[in-house]
Amino acid sequence: MVDIIKTIKNTEGIETVAMTSNGYKLGKHLAAWQAAGLNQINISMDSFDAATFHKMTGFDMLPQLLADMDTLLATTDIKLKINSILMAETAFENLMNAIDYVKDRAVTYRFIEFMQTSDNSDLFFAQHAQSDIITNYLIKHGWQTHVRGSNDGPAIEYSHPDYKGRIGMIAPYAAHFCDSCNRLRVSSQGKVHLCLFDQGNYDIRQYLEQDDVAGLVNTLHSFMPIKPEHHHLHESNSGMMHNLSMIGG
Repeated sequence: MVDIIKTIKNTEGIETVAMTSNGYKLGKHLAAWQAAGLNQINISMDSFDAATFHKMTGFDMLPQLLADMDTLLATTDIKLKINSILMAETAFENLMNAIDYVKDRAVTYRFIEFMQTSDNSDLFFAQHAQSDIITNYLIKHGWQTHVRGSNDGPAIEYSHPDYKGRIGMIAPYAAHFCDSCNRLRVSSQGKVHLCLFDQGNYDIRQYLEQDDVAGLVNTLHSFMPIKPEHHHLHESNSGMMHNLSMIGG
């Protein structure tokens, strides 16, 4: 990972290097990632309750993860965001804990609306919760939205004058969610996904293997007119994405 971070960081034209992690070895690798030039890390943490965390992940290590994230905030300039899947069973409790957590920490805690794929239908219909559960509470209690910048991700972030951190919401089922999408994804197999829930992908390995930068740029530009305008999740159609772990989310 250190070599990958260094390589990307030293590539002309790249300003920000970010990664997503479950944080299980955060404390072990934090100093090396900082030295390599990592700018941002997104930690997946679906609950502030140790027992619930253990039930969800199979690992009894929430206290260690929380301690390692505090170390990150105290000793590095790496920007921290925390991601949580919005589940009906834990939504309100998690929101209350998240609000407490960001009171004195410059962290964005982001809820991600649970998305249906072909392998999780039973769980989806049992646990899917609308993003309004979160956003209505925030607005009612004085939180205000921030306008997304051109390089920002899909989250709408909310801040409050009495809180150091922010609460974010990624709501793929919300109206107009796809209108400002600026994302392409490349899998570990060298396949470009124009949409997380597209019907197909496009192989760019030949350009990577031959270090053909001009060919790669031209090919990526040619994809732009065919990037889908929106997904079809409302029709219970996740395209070829049978499981989000196929390309890492």
